[in-house]
Amino acid sequence: MTLCVAWIRTVGDSQELVLASDSRLSGCGETWDACPKVLCLPRSDAAIAFAGSTLRTYPLMLQLVSSIASFPESRRRILDFDEMKGHTVRVFNFILSKVVHEVHDGELEFRRELAASSFLLCGYSWRNKCFRVIRLAYDESSGSYSAHSYKVKKRTCVFIGDVDEDKNIDIPQEAKKRLEQILLSKDKFPDGNLDWEPFAVLRDIIIEANHRTIGGPPQLLKIYPHMNTQMFAVYWPSRSQGALTIGGRDTLDYERTDWPRLDATSLEVSGISLDDSTYMF
Repeated sequence: MTLCVAWIRTVGDSQELVLASDSRLSGCGETWDACPKVLCLPRSDAAIAFAGSTLRTYPLMLQLVSSIASFPESRRRILDFDEMKGHTVRVFNFILSKVVHEVHDGELEFRRELAASSFLLCGYSWRNKCFRVIRLAYDESSGSYSAHSYKVKKRTCVFIGDVDEDKNIDIPQEAKKRLEQILLSKDKFPDGNLDWEPFAVLRDIIIEANHRTIGGPPQLLKIYPHMNTQMFAVYWPSRSQGALTIGGRDTLDYERTDWPRLDATSLEVSGISLDDSTYMF
């Protein structure tokens, strides 16, 4: 249940880390297309997203949020992102150690679902002055979580998500191939900088609706070198033909937001302040 992507977007001489996802949760005969999957963490220089079983992933993410919010050195970013990464793995594994299986063969299903789920932990390290993209994954053989750090370069792009078991398609691999084709068409492969191309891949896969576990409005945030995060509202599927969405859901008629706004079709970004004066991002 999910397709998530993290990439380095180059804007002039500057770079930013973008994290995006679809908004569908499915299971138990239900589909929810308005669910938050990308979370800002309480320290402002980091965020997390997940792919896989909501039952197995959400408790871990929420405990991570609590552990950061309750620890001032982490909340104030005195603790560097790289140190927080290790703490995250320890928190996840501690929670797993408290799970009690009350159903016969329940542990096998538990391990299978954990192995099919993963997280993207993203942020900025002030100590090393660079972005970080970390994949947190469960290893069935060891029965624990571990962290895989990607070497962040100007073209870093990481997809995580599901295997479509109905069609036997690895959706993240499909997304990666689509991205390569887009970059080839723009003469940007293999060395060009990334703009909104990874988001366009996510958008198109959602719109095509070929995979039942992926859907709903896309949601995204940015992490900046000044160690701040910014959530974005998304016009879905476009500003002229859709609704303004936040965290994967349509805004209600009376709701107002000062988040920057991305038109998912044109890929134009704008903003509107609470006094209705327009400004650009």
